[in-house]
Amino acid sequence: MKINKATLKDLPAINRLNQKYFKEVRDFKKVITDPDNHFYVLVHNNQVIGFSGFHYHHWNNTATIIDIFVHPIRRGQGLASKLVTKVIQEAKKTKARTLIVEAPSLNSVLKVYLKNGRAKIEIALAKGKKLHDKRETIAKRDQERESARNNSD
Repeated sequence: MKINKATLKDLPAINRLNQKYFKEVRDFKKVITDPDNHFYVLVHNNQVIGFSGFHYHHWNNTATIIDIFVHPIRRGQGLASKLVTKVIQEAKKTKARTLIVEAPSLNSVLKVYLKNGRAKIEIALAKGKKLHDKRETIAKRDQERESARNNSD
């Protein structure tokens, strides 16, 4: 496994992985060529199996992680940690004060915890009830209260 700076040669593989697993439109050509972006690919047997990077904001000396992705078959092997470590090392070279990580709404954060001095994030997504579901819940609760009152008398 190697982590290399992404080049335009990596673009087709990155786009394939992005379309299959993220299902979002992103201009990775711009991500790779923008001088303020630092984007890396995880390569195994000459195939891109993951990617990550960050955008450096000069105006406030912060960096924002662009993506952290490892192919599902390769997960659980510590490869995402290696990508994040690479991103942190490179962000330090830019003199960034803060590294910002954002989770998209398609992702689902369950917990954040520290491991080896780094923040680990597990995510989840929840949806609120529709109005008719709320009405049903309220009616059921009122009925249970009324029943409990009648039984206590």
